[in-house]
Amino acid sequence: MYPPAWSLFVRAAVRDTKLGGFRVRKGDWIFIYPWLLHRDERFFERPLEFDPDRFQGDRMLPAARHAHIPFGLGAHTCIGASLSNLLMTTWLLETLRHWRLTAIQPEPIGRERCLRDVVIRPKKPVRVDVQPRNPLRSGDAG
Repeated sequence: MYPPAWSLFVRAAVRDTKLGGFRVRKGDWIFIYPWLLHRDERFFERPLEFDPDRFQGDRMLPAARHAHIPFGLGAHTCIGASLSNLLMTTWLLETLRHWRLTAIQPEPIGRERCLRDVVIRPKKPVRVDVQPRNPLRSGDAG
């Protein structure tokens, strides 16, 4: 839903072609906006809903494999993509194993509430209630 870079991808056409019915000449710049691409109904069912399971096996639409590009694609993939995915997965597993996180603000963070700089981030802090998953009962040794 919120790719790190919202509009970082610019490519120059290497030959004359047509793209989406538009004429593109050699040397023309093509801007790729992951923010829009990740919300395109041609590639994702219910694209405005948070649904991580959409990337599981047979649920993933074939075209989505190359439409979800949070770290770029091909020769231009971000050098830190693998490390970022590893760190985030590890952090999530360890955090969610011990803590229950509940969003305090019920509404989603829409584009009007995001800063679009080099990376996308919320304008205001995202407030979360943090509770231990297995709080110690009185009398338990810690």
